[in-house]
Amino acid sequence: MRRLLAPFTGQVTMHRLVSVALGSIALAALVQSALGVLAFDLAEVTVSLAVSMGAALLTGWLVPKALGVRPHLESSLVTGLILFLVLWPESSLTGLLALAVAASLATLSKYVLTWRGRHVLNPAAFALVVVGVAGIASPSWWAGSASLLPLVAVAGYLVVRRLGVFSFVGVFLLVSGGINLYTTAASGIPVVEAAWTVLASSPMLFLAAFMLTEPLTTPPRWWQRVAVAATVGVLDGVVFTFGPVYSSPELALLAGNLLAFAFGQRHGVRLRLLSRHEPAPGTVELVLSASRPLRFEAGQYLELSLPHARPDSRGTRRMFSIASPPGNPDEISLAMRLPENPSSFKRAVTALEPGQELHATGISGDFVLPSDPAAPVLMVAGGIGVTPFASMAAEQPGRDAVLVHCVNDPADLTHTEVFSKAGTRVVIVCPDPRAGQTASAAATTSAASTSPGTQASWASASTRTASAALNLLEGLPENAVYGGPHLATALGEHVPDLAERTAYVAGSPAMVTATRRTLRLLGARRVRVDAFSGY
Repeated sequence: MRRLLAPFTGQVTMHRLVSVALGSIALAALVQSALGVLAFDLAEVTVSLAVSMGAALLTGWLVPKALGVRPHLESSLVTGLILFLVLWPESSLTGLLALAVAASLATLSKYVLTWRGRHVLNPAAFALVVVGVAGIASPSWWAGSASLLPLVAVAGYLVVRRLGVFSFVGVFLLVSGGINLYTTAASGIPVVEAAWTVLASSPMLFLAAFMLTEPLTTPPRWWQRVAVAATVGVLDGVVFTFGPVYSSPELALLAGNLLAFAFGQRHGVRLRLLSRHEPAPGTVELVLSASRPLRFEAGQYLELSLPHARPDSRGTRRMFSIASPPGNPDEISLAMRLPENPSSFKRAVTALEPGQELHATGISGDFVLPSDPAAPVLMVAGGIGVTPFASMAAEQPGRDAVLVHCVNDPADLTHTEVFSKAGTRVVIVCPDPRAGQTASAAATTSAASTSPGTQASWASASTRTASAALNLLEGLPENAVYGGPHLATALGEHVPDLAERTAYVAGSPAMVTATRRTLRLLGARRVRVDAFSGY
């Protein structure tokens, strides 16, 4: 079950999820071609797949080596799979050479068509436009065939769900699908048949799930994504020709990429570690200086990139909410939780010494406070999910805000001084340490009567832990109260005006889902969420 849930909980990276999804579609294409379902034979599909992936991987290894940077072969694999599923399978030497050129060009563009560390154009779409205009190859988008539709839909759903961009994809599908449906039905085809034709013989789903959603070419804010999705949808649906340039899905996507690049902060930023400390056991906070001022709003997150030796399956990039307020754009702080078996990325980050550098590859997010400073808010945090709320509180002290912080132990509380200084009311939800103290005392008595050795020592340690937790609760600042072990009870008792507040929830995906449901049952009308997928 844990492996089945991995795509939703962050146990695998986005690159791994996308490569597995695309690989599954490619495998299905091999099977269908062997069974005669597709219009080309097994040899064409097999050779084309090998050439596309081989050229992308080879280029993705040689170019970084020449530039002195670490190769990212899984990214090259994704590019090779996309081009394989878009360009018509070939067995001729000329056709295979065209496929190799497209794959190499797409991979090369990742290192050439950049601006201050950021992609400008989707690599696969750029290569498709170039080979199409040059007459080298004609993209067919055969992955949009009816026989592959079910798998494309399921695999695409997993990717879109993991990214949380349903509205982004939905706007594109609505606009592009609507235009295509209108033009198809206008030719005299019945509406139902026209709808099936658009769905089963169009690359819309594939384009939306695997190319439109590429994070490095996606704008940072929701309204910007809507504008990009609508633009790509219109250009994908309208037919036009201008010299050697003609309307196509890849050209529509490039136009959307340029619009996305025009929005927000579209460049990478070098960050230098200033200091590192532990605000709570198992939690690390980093203070970093930026090479150029960072433009962000309280509640937004950035993506950190730290190439390191022998990265595990979760890769070399992670997203973290910014814990500091926007008032000092040259210096930011980030906090992360270190589990017992941290990822290779977190081990590499926590091993950095002051003065060493890492990179931020983008700032995004719509998890920001209402524009009206008088609007009351409720913040519900699960563990380290409190970091965006710390940024919000520090930016707008005195705001009518209530923070409900859910932790497993009072020792896990962080940023308490920030909320105290801001005047934010804090409600702590955690297991009652007094109950644990009673249970531990009973265990100590029992253990001592049966085995005065190891068991008694363990029970005594548990008693001390419960006692320390109780002392923490008894020493809470004036703005904080203990709300008990149950979230619903704490909300009902300490936030009676919940329905009048805009609620924000940040934490693990499971915590966010359960909390949103609880808030809805208690009458919350506006709930905004920010889930951390395994970071």
